[in-house]
Amino acid sequence: HLSFRIENKHLMDKMSDGRTRGILLIGNHTSWLDSVVLCVAGSSKLLAMHTVLASSYLLKTPLIGQIMKSERHIPVHFAGSKQNDFSLEEDKRKAMEDRMDEALQDKDMLFSYPEGQVNRDDTKVLNPFRYGTFRCAIKNDASIWGWVAINNDLCWPDKGLPGQPAEIVCTLLE
Repeated sequence: HLSFRIENKHLMDKMSDGRTRGILLIGNHTSWLDSVVLCVAGSSKLLAMHTVLASSYLLKTPLIGQIMKSERHIPVHFAGSKQNDFSLEEDKRKAMEDRMDEALQDKDMLFSYPEGQVNRDDTKVLNPFRYGTFRCAIKNDASIWGWVAINNDLCWPDKGLPGQPAEIVCTLLE
């Protein structure tokens, strides 16, 4: 069976009501299920004001690509295609950074997986964070919040079908 629990759900309203500055929401990335869980957990207000940083190859993916385009998410154009290669296509970097700045200046929520990719190793340990998104948050005086989801990788393993039994627990941190 699959169960789902959100701790600190009351903070969702705080996140979406009466903000005076943008929010960088960072989350651990253990599964393709992560974004789905965040959308299910979030309020409609929260979903209306979020912008997601996501690898540009996802734009070509059925369904996910259409969602990304319709919600104007920000594609991250990685230059390399190897695991742990986070170099960016330089000709697209400025446009991406401008859109990140715009989201935070508009007091929206910018969502990022700062590990830069799905963690395929020990999901109880975070991979190193990429600096660029934090630089943008500092530049725009954004508050930084955390989203931790546990056991998404059990429900939708990296090399397996989704829908496996799991108790998913999510926590929002201010």
